[in-house]
Amino acid sequence: MISYNKTWLASLRVKAQLHQELKQGNITKEEFAAINEKYPVGFYTPNILGRIGLFILTIVIVVFTDALLSLMVGQSAERAGWFCFLSLLSYVSLELIVHFKFHYRSGVDDALLVLSGIVFTGTVYYLIYGGNGNTDKLSLSEMIFIVSLWLTIRFNDMLAAAFCSGAFFAIILFGWTRTGSMGVETAPFVMMFAAVFVFLRLSYYKNKRALVNYQNSLLIAQIVGLVVFYAAGNYYVVQVLGDELKGIDITTHTAVPFGVFFWVWTMLLPLIYVAIGLMRKDKLFIRVGMVLVAAAVITYKNYYHLLLVDVEFTIAGAALLALVYGITRYLKTPQHGFTKEDIDEDIKADEINVESVMVGSAFTGTPTAPADNGVKFGGGDFGGGGASGGF
Repeated sequence: MISYNKTWLASLRVKAQLHQELKQGNITKEEFAAINEKYPVGFYTPNILGRIGLFILTIVIVVFTDALLSLMVGQSAERAGWFCFLSLLSYVSLELIVHFKFHYRSGVDDALLVLSGIVFTGTVYYLIYGGNGNTDKLSLSEMIFIVSLWLTIRFNDMLAAAFCSGAFFAIILFGWTRTGSMGVETAPFVMMFAAVFVFLRLSYYKNKRALVNYQNSLLIAQIVGLVVFYAAGNYYVVQVLGDELKGIDITTHTAVPFGVFFWVWTMLLPLIYVAIGLMRKDKLFIRVGMVLVAAAVITYKNYYHLLLVDVEFTIAGAALLALVYGITRYLKTPQHGFTKEDIDEDIKADEINVESVMVGSAFTGTPTAPADNGVKFGGGDFGGGGASGGF
């Protein structure tokens, strides 16, 4: 179902692993070059600056082309239908440039994907529900989910995966709150349960061979699940979103039921994430937890003003740096086989046998890419694994 060449994707995963092994000094540059030649990749993937430049250039070209076509058509075309046609035209261009020009995270395919997805979602929603100004949030979330799910399946795009995950949780939220006042009151706990369920299911599916090409998208969905799990109990989010769903002015700051529970949740859950990451040797929990520590500080600052703003943020920044330094010091020596170097590694020892790759490359003259055997690889480009100039 994925649009990109699966053999080349498998080769990219091997190249990413070999690059990591070279960085760690496990193989020499000569060995890296020799093995690297055995796994050719025909994708066009420029470095990060080239990707950004091509992204902007493609956006400009498509916008001006669409404007020119719109002027040529004039008033003869129905507006919403015409924009829907333009979005489909961008999508067809995306498919063609991937299949015949072999673009992979080049900036061109990124731009076409974003434009086709946004314009198509907006125009179809307008055609179905009309432009009366009353936004049906549940229906809009469903539209975003369907379109972004297809783009994720077809192109394994991380941005599309983030929108798909966010829309899925929005569907649960707006669908549940439509049940009445009880739904609004229990929405935080329902979202917590949904986030846990999604995270656990994604952890299970990440080990499936059939989904080896979707590891980055699954990772993004897990990150969204962890963030939603925290946001569902964040005091500020619960108060503001609850007031909005009840039709109350959000500036009134009404009291939140079980406020002590949500304050404890807001301040402690990020630290629990970090602790889980250290115990489970899971970089995902550590990184998300560190970001959410800052979110907890900002939430506290929104309600309590003990010192001047610059002084408070200076203290908060110093505390965050102290936490990072403490974790680094803690992992300076191996802790149950987990060190600070592991935080920078995207490849685990049990994910691929590099020696078998080296031996196989030495005894075969035909470049052969590995099969999609369900192993996971890290590193690589913004929207997928790779050894290109992208980050």
